[in-house]
Amino acid sequence: MIITVTLNAAIEYRDERALLQPAHGLSVTVRRGQRVRRSVDVPEELEGPLDAGERVGTVSVYRGRDLVRRVAVVTASDVPGAGALRVLTSVLGVPLTLLALLGIFVAAALRFRAVGRKKATT
Repeated sequence: MIITVTLNAAIEYRDERALLQPAHGLSVTVRRGQRVRRSVDVPEELEGPLDAGERVGTVSVYRGRDLVRRVAVVTASDVPGAGALRVLTSVLGVPLTLLALLGIFVAAALRFRAVGRKKATT
């Protein structure tokens, strides 16, 4: 019996999902009527950056109660990381992030203005 596993996980701080796959094929020989089950152990959310092929979990295959195969689950492609602005927006929300950026801009403008006045008086 060939077991197909297709998985995905959310990417932290992004509205995207990462495709995950077993590191190699899974096949198990079973007798007619024999129960086969799989257990998948992968995180719900991944924190990038991760390279394609990086191990993020496992798939275990059981025949009855006996573990017959365990295969690594890897990323199918590169998982992007989150930049500072994306993390800030995710943590504070859009309105507070805009307010923080406005505050930084105003502080920089005031500092620039103060330096300009100091040079003019010297």
